[in-house]
Amino acid sequence: MKKFYEIRSRITHGGRLGDENREWLIENCGQVELRARQVLVTAVQKLPPGEEDRRVALAGLYDPTDEDRGSFAFEKFREIKTAEVRKAIAAKIADLAEE
Repeated sequence: MKKFYEIRSRITHGGRLGDENREWLIENCGQVELRARQVLVTAVQKLPPGEEDRRVALAGLYDPTDEDRGSFAFEKFREIKTAEVRKAIAAKIADLAEE
């Protein structure tokens, strides 16, 4: 699921899939479909029907750690192609780190 989520994130945020990810999807499409169905069935069976209760239950399932957030931010930073933009963002991050 972790690999699938990484691929999903790349697609969702406008990234391109490399050959390795495409091959992985082709090789694992059956397992991906099975796991997605299992998640949906479990969600329908277990999550409360009310909007607020459902939000609380889902938030309780996974709260990313600061390490997770930092890793995600670093990966997104590495995707910046323009040196100018990269330097400007790095400076903003450095300023933020000093606060």
